[in-house]
Amino acid sequence: MSEHDGGNTRHEDIDTGPPVEVLATLAQSPGGGFLGGIRRAIHRRILVSQAADLSWNGPLLVLMEYLKALFEIFQPADTKER
Repeated sequence: MSEHDGGNTRHEDIDTGPPVEVLATLAQSPGGGFLGGIRRAIHRRILVSQAADLSWNGPLLVLMEYLKALFEIFQPADTKER
């Protein structure tokens, strides 16, 4: 970042002051369902991504297999793989 960004961009230039002890007493650990909810959200996104990938690539792969089968039918007998 450049110095013309309109503020302090270097971390060593920022004076954060002493830590606020009152805020440290307010810290709470997340509940038992919090991490499970995060995992479910991640798995849901992965599932949607894979479904979209399959719906896009699936028909293309089927078409390629049909074309491959069609070209194998018209291929001369002496050039077929054994």
